[in-house]
Amino acid sequence: MIRLCPACSGMDIDELRKALLGEEFEEGCIGTCGTDLIGEINDELITADSQEDFIAKCK
Repeated sequence: MIRLCPACSGMDIDELRKALLGEEFEEGCIGTCGTDLIGEINDELITADSQEDFIAKCK
């Protein structure tokens, strides 16, 4: 499961949903306020250099 905060992740949530079509996706606070390009994949905190890098790490 991929989990992101739409307010804090610094990523376009709609674009991510399109790129990760078929992946289980959840929006909500993950306790990383103020940290850009960060999310959780299967409960593991993942940081990325760009939105494209994050998408690659999700696949």
